[in-house]
Amino acid sequence: MKLISEQGWSIVPQDNSFLYYEMGDRGKEIGYFRYSFHNDNVTEIDKDTYSKGKYGVHYKKVLEYFKDDSVGPSCVSLEDSSIIVTEYMNSYIHKFDENGNLVWINESMGNYESIYSLAYEKDFLWCVYPTLSTIKKFSLNTFQEEVSIGKIVDGVFNYPEFAIVYDDNLYVCDMGNYRICIVDLNTNEVREYLKFHEPTWEYFQIDGKEIVRLQSGIYVLD
Repeated sequence: MKLISEQGWSIVPQDNSFLYYEMGDRGKEIGYFRYSFHNDNVTEIDKDTYSKGKYGVHYKKVLEYFKDDSVGPSCVSLEDSSIIVTEYMNSYIHKFDENGNLVWINESMGNYESIYSLAYEKDFLWCVYPTLSTIKKFSLNTFQEEVSIGKIVDGVFNYPEFAIVYDDNLYVCDMGNYRICIVDLNTNEVREYLKFHEPTWEYFQIDGKEIVRLQSGIYVLD
């Protein structure tokens, strides 16, 4: 594994690079950065560049709903260039159209517990509830729960933190079990994909490479 940043988090995928934020001890901001696979180089960027990469060109309108916090919220993009955003550790999910206008706010999906991460599957939204050790799938047409995987005691997950969809699989950072799991979206069966020796926080596939954020930092996998 190649270490990119010891203090980076909130990764934003790009075509052949990714953006991330660095925070030091006691929450002190270090800055925003871009890692490029093309030249294996890290460059510093500004907050506007990071925010535009994460929320789109109308990021300023979107961030008005999140106290200008560009790092904490979880954001997923839909096929029509709209986005769905939830504030970190909050219960309200917001949808914005391609021009950054608010379409709706939903609270029912957060009634179970605080949502840490969102993942988009066509016409559905997966929500990650770490304190319940559970992930849930909801219809974006009715907001009704379709699938629930996990439970607080003796469940398949132990404090899951993050999820993302690639092809027909949902990848889940099972933080407390130090691993990344795959949920088959056709069967909802769960299997272990990658195992580590420390907590797992984020996972992405970018430009044919795998990126993981562990407790010790952001890595590109071999």
